[in-house]
Amino acid sequence: GLLGSNYLLETYLGDACREDEEKENDSGVVTEQPSSENTSTPTGEDTKEDDEDPTIEEDLEAEIHDLQKRIELWEKIVKVNKRLEKEEESVLRLSVAIKRSDELSELRGELDRVKEETERNAKELEHTANSLSETDSALDSRRRYLKKLQLDLEVTDVETERLTRVAEVRGK
Repeated sequence: GLLGSNYLLETYLGDACREDEEKENDSGVVTEQPSSENTSTPTGEDTKEDDEDPTIEEDLEAEIHDLQKRIELWEKIVKVNKRLEKEEESVLRLSVAIKRSDELSELRGELDRVKEETERNAKELEHTANSLSETDSALDSRRRYLKKLQLDLEVTDVETERLTRVAEVRGK
């Protein structure tokens, strides 16, 4: 705000700024010092208007000097503005870089989460594959046992048939 602008003016424009403020506050009223008791009549040379009032040349010189000071101040202001523009551009570039950095950080975080999830899924898949392998092994074992039971049943059926025939032959 205002404090910052005063700081810039004070820093870069220095005393020239204060001189302009004093000129702006000057009412233009000139107060005369009380004259001394000696009221001598001026001589011919002292009565020249040139000595009492500034000449046109002096007024022009003062005006030119004032304009030169103002030009210097404006040049300083232009330099400060250019510097501020460069700093604003730097801040903008830095803001863009920070935003990109933040986006990269977010992407890295997302990649880390995806990597963790992938590792978790891979472990779960491995566990499922192991369970499936164990289940297949148990199923194969039961199939072999079932086959053995079927063979035993067939052998028993054959033996029962044979015994039934033997019993029929004896029973006749």
